[in-house]
Amino acid sequence: QVKARAGPPPTPPAAPGLVATSVAILAAVALSVAIYGTQKQLEGALLYDDKAAVLGSPVVQGEVPLSRVWVRDFWGKDDLSSKESHKSFRPLVTLTYRLNHIFVGN
Repeated sequence: QVKARAGPPPTPPAAPGLVATSVAILAAVALSVAIYGTQKQLEGALLYDDKAAVLGSPVVQGEVPLSRVWVRDFWGKDDLSSKESHKSFRPLVTLTYRLNHIFVGN
């Protein structure tokens, strides 16, 4: 007969309250980091192509109807069907820029 070796005792399951608390702390830390990073971005200047995409876009600046966001390229100057358009289509990004322009301004 072979005797079975006794291993370490089984680990008891974590208490549900401890798991919930750990998840809440982790979520709070992640949210704090996200808010801190966003705050720093909002304090900064426009960089690279931001000026053309935000300040140069008639859609963002409210010079054309908002419905044009669905037919104009990202830069807002050309219709997607135009030969001059480079076909970059990011309507949700453009909509958020327009909302920022409405509520915050340039």
